[in-house]
Amino acid sequence: MNGGMSFISKKSVHIQVGQLVPDIREKLGNDIIPTSTSLCYLDIELDPSLKWDTHNGKVVGKAYHALGLLKPGLKFAPVKTNSLAFKTIVLPILEYATEVRSPYHVSLQ
Repeated sequence: MNGGMSFISKKSVHIQVGQLVPDIREKLGNDIIPTSTSLCYLDIELDPSLKWDTHNGKVVGKAYHALGLLKPGLKFAPVKTNSLAFKTIVLPILEYATEVRSPYHVSLQ
């Protein structure tokens, strides 16, 4: 393509939002685009029901993992150092893309 955008079917994925229609096969040229039940884009987990349970679980898991890595090294550190480490490493994980999952459900507050 001259100056246009080209798509690579191997890097594409089809996710259907809303009511499921069986056996939809999306094509890009002669290649069939694989269908997925969820999609991770810019580290935001999307699912067909447009609920954020999967994404929230993934984010909280990452934050707990980071916290678990920090705890042993900061066991005897001053409170100020612990606070700084939390704000620098763990908090950005929890705050990334919070706009897309604003707490309109009671379970997210």
